[in-house]
Amino acid sequence: MNSTVDHPPVLSGLGPGPTPGPGHELHGVDQRASRTYRADIDGLRALAVLPIVIFHLGVKKLSGGFIGVDIFFVISGYLIGGPLLNQVFERRYSLADFYARRFRRIVPALAVTLAATTLAMWFVGLPVPMVDYARSLIAAMLSVSNIFFWNSAGYFDPAADSKPLLHTWSLGVEEQFYLLFPLIVLATRRAGRRGVITILAVIAAVSFAASCWGVKAEPTATFYLLHTRIWELLIGVLASQIPAGLLKARGVREALAFAALAVVVGPMFLYTASTPFPGLAAAAPCLGTAVLLVVGAQGGSLVGRGFALSPTVFIGLISYSLYLWHWPVIVLLREGLPVVNLDAKLKLLALGLSLGLAWLSWRFVERPLRDPTISRTAIFGGTLAAAVAIPAAGLAIISLQGLPGRLSPDAARLAYFMQYRKFAPHPNTACSLQPNAGAVAGYDVQSCLRVKPGVRNVLLMGDSHAGNLRSGLAGAYPDLNIRVATMSGCKPLLVRRAKFAECARLRELMYGDYLPRHPGGWVILSARWAAADLNEAARAVDWLKAHGFNVILSGPVVTYRLPLSQLTALSAQRHDPKLPDRFRDPGAAKLDAAFAEVARRHGAIYMSPYRALCGGGPACWTVANNGAPVQWDESHLTYEGSLLVAANAPVNLIPVAR
Repeated sequence: MNSTVDHPPVLSGLGPGPTPGPGHELHGVDQRASRTYRADIDGLRALAVLPIVIFHLGVKKLSGGFIGVDIFFVISGYLIGGPLLNQVFERRYSLADFYARRFRRIVPALAVTLAATTLAMWFVGLPVPMVDYARSLIAAMLSVSNIFFWNSAGYFDPAADSKPLLHTWSLGVEEQFYLLFPLIVLATRRAGRRGVITILAVIAAVSFAASCWGVKAEPTATFYLLHTRIWELLIGVLASQIPAGLLKARGVREALAFAALAVVVGPMFLYTASTPFPGLAAAAPCLGTAVLLVVGAQGGSLVGRGFALSPTVFIGLISYSLYLWHWPVIVLLREGLPVVNLDAKLKLLALGLSLGLAWLSWRFVERPLRDPTISRTAIFGGTLAAAVAIPAAGLAIISLQGLPGRLSPDAARLAYFMQYRKFAPHPNTACSLQPNAGAVAGYDVQSCLRVKPGVRNVLLMGDSHAGNLRSGLAGAYPDLNIRVATMSGCKPLLVRRAKFAECARLRELMYGDYLPRHPGGWVILSARWAAADLNEAARAVDWLKAHGFNVILSGPVVTYRLPLSQLTALSAQRHDPKLPDRFRDPGAAKLDAAFAEVARRHGAIYMSPYRALCGGGPACWTVANNGAPVQWDESHLTYEGSLLVAANAPVNLIPVAR
């Protein structure tokens, strides 16, 4: 995830739509006899939606299944944008009719899915994620999900796995495209068909260039926003304008189709969440999809006939609903149980539920509402009511702060700590840096590293976990002068190479400049350590010892596979006190022992947050005496948890400075 990239979106191209030509609009299986209907396109939709579902289910072999959304974008441009372009130049277009069809095509099934997901969230959603869900609910209904998630979550971020509507980001991209595309065509139609096609090709080229640049410069925005995705839809539009009769040779069509299939399917197995995307990586599946569409229009191929088989056509017909339903089903299963990852049985259950709900949605929502005998006024009135009622429900959930009254008082109080980051005490935040550009340049050495005479002085170095530790030390030992050099995500190691450039600069400032010029004193090294850090932590201890420092090595904290605030709230709500223990990382005790050995061998004093919270026994502190969880996310301490850890700090060994 997630996609999600969130994972993949619902496109109007996901379900049956108009084929290139006179602008006929198909209405599902009932019109398969139409001579303009192409069963191979429904099969191609199946090739798009199934990898998305499998990817979201966590099947690692299909690590690039998220490219299904790009296949959908191209299909959508081909089936929706292409015919509109033809209609404009044949002077038989109606913008009102076009937008009405878009509304009729997208909103009913979406509204049903959103309503059902909201009802399910009532039972499984804790207040804080419920508020976040409500915001995404409004965004989904208003077709701006992509903008909402751009501002709140990367598609492949771990947090994205708990957002039931993440996949609707693609709906936002598509609907924004279809708001603009007719206007662009109408505004430029005096240039003639060739002129408009040239203009669209230029827009596509500029968008593609922006996408290639943005995957490194602005990866989240590039993934979610229209300006770096519009080229994918325009490839479909441009492909629809290729005249018939260009590929008369069957051998050429067969070779092109097999090559195109390879460049579409290959990335599904080769790409991963770390692949810069979309950018250049998206070109292969998009161009391959366009070639398959064009070959099908030029006479077909064996590949196309394979796509036209009944099972693949059926999946293609329900692909829009399948896309809508699968991600909420997966997220709600994980959140409701709760589990971090679905096992094989739960994956099969999620797949079965998704297919069943998709068929029901297609059979009783999509197909009936495409019936031309049903009054447009009735359909418009019903969908408009849903379009108003669903955002209104979202606003109500937000105003009622996620409906905490659904929970017991203890569970509601513990769940409140899921937003701890917003109200956590952060003393001396000017010295606890974020890895933003220029952070180290603005770091005030004189203030953050000042030694005070007459008190105990200690230099705290590390990442955000060191920052957490600072609050407890300051609360437990008010006469302790804590000198701070911390940065989120920046472990206090000697290596110059770092994930963030500012982290490398902070390390250079401390190890390359300040510490050599100010030898001696006491240093605490603290971070969210991993086994891979053992050797580098030992090197840092040796370096500090060689420069006359006394070193306190603070070991790893207790870690959980879900936020402890969430686990304790669920524990209270379900009267299951052992629930948090089932999600505790079983390797933390072993890692704690390994860091203790590093401290012993290299002459450092060892401080164990793990033992302070777990005491070496099978159960750990999860809730402090005042009722607050000791950690608010998977690993970060609350103030109460930090106090518990600080109570075991060897501060008494630090002498008073003269």
